Amino acid sequence: MVASWGIARGIPCIIAADGILSSPDRTLPPHPVTEIIEPGMRVRHPAQPDWGIGQVQSVVGDRITVNFEHAGKVLINAAVIALEIEDGPAR
Repeated sequence: MVASWGIARGIPCIIAADGILSSPDRTLPPHPVTEIIEPGMRVRHPAQPDWGIGQVQSVVGDRITVNFEHAGKVLINAAVIALEIEDGPAR
């Protein structure tokens, strides 16, 4: 079954092609990536290697603001993009 994140009556939920899967009375837990990414961490965008390494500026829900070396400040939707965490120092 194909599903995606969406909004129903102003509340985040999982929406499938045939209807809403989660109850609109409950909010969903944060996206797993946002549970481990914190401000100050160094990350890469998997589909944009030319952006270089970025430093996480803020994490609010599924929204991650990253300042990339060659792209500047970018707002990432963690429900769509899984950022790669860099272990070592900037190159």
